Amino acid sequence: MSGGILERDPQAGGFYGQHVELNVIRAFSQYQGLWALLGVPGPVMLGLTLSGVKGWKVLSAGAWVIGDHNMTLDRDVVLIPELVVQDLALPAPALLQPLFDLMWNGGGWAKSPSYSAPGVLRTS
Repeated sequence: MSGGILERDPQAGGFYGQHVELNVIRAFSQYQGLWALLGVPGPVMLGLTLSGVKGWKVLSAGAWVIGDHNMTLDRDVVLIPELVVQDLALPAPALLQPLFDLMWNGGGWAKSPSYSAPGVLRTS
């Protein structure tokens, strides 16, 4: 998947992390379906790169989060370390959470606020 998922909010000075997460989860789920159809068992290597983000904040749009952090990303290209996935049948949110936690951590968050428990997306 490439491009088009980082939409900057100039007034807030950043991008919404949940927007990135939902788009990546949606795309990865489609890839999982294709890999299952083709009989690809894994392992696969996953990575997440943010480009053009120096000085941006990672913003939260969730009702369960109070406030945003003022920390900004300190580089134009953020290369999040790759993750090796052995079992492609696991739910996409669970597989991708480690990458999302690192994305949010770069913006000053301890982890992604989108998860209520490991691998479980918040529903409200």
